Amino acid sequence: MTTIVIIFLIILFIFILLIFTNISITIDFAHLQDDDRFQLKIRALRGLVRYNYEVPVIKIDKEDFAIVYEERSKGVRNSQQVKKWTWPDIRQRIAETKKFLENIVHLSMIIKKFLKTVKVQHFEWHSKIGLKEADKTAQLIGICWAAKGLTIAMISRYMKLMIRPDVSLIPSFQHPVTQTRFLCMFEVRAGNAILAGFKILKYWKGFRLATVSDTKRDEKIGRNQHV
Repeated sequence: MTTIVIIFLIILFIFILLIFTNISITIDFAHLQDDDRFQLKIRALRGLVRYNYEVPVIKIDKEDFAIVYEERSKGVRNSQQVKKWTWPDIRQRIAETKKFLENIVHLSMIIKKFLKTVKVQHFEWHSKIGLKEADKTAQLIGICWAAKGLTIAMISRYMKLMIRPDVSLIPSFQHPVTQTRFLCMFEVRAGNAILAGFKILKYWKGFRLATVSDTKRDEKIGRNQHV
């Protein structure tokens, strides 16, 4: 009996520790002409739990017009593989995303409440852009400044921006160039993420069941009309 109580207390302690643990998520994206790199880092329990996801190579396969990238992940087990997204795959992902966004209105309250608990601990975005024509470069700079300003405004509105963003945009009037470095670190409590995940999963299951039910009803109506 004592052993069972001890095991229960240990499990309860781990569960409470997990709920109140802060998770650090770092997004690191760099673009230098034709060289792109994307890295996602997840840290918890002061680095005892860590996971790295990296896409160091992104290019276009001109033969079948596909996006080729190399995927690396470091966590429980390391892996490295080259993957390819063809245009049918991309169109399918776009259709799935569009279908999800059409119903995300019902999830807005859940997502907004969760985002309010997310803290932005670091935000860095530096770019250098230039075209052949100086006037077009100036126009592009204005568009990019507007995009960066809108991004920061959205983050500060829906999340807790704990620091002042470090943002720069350098124009190049001499020669065409596209360079950018985006680095952002979020911090969220695991309990809030788990709660939001359960709410979204509950809604999504209900939505899928309702969709299947509507589909069956429409099929039944269609069969009756044919009869």
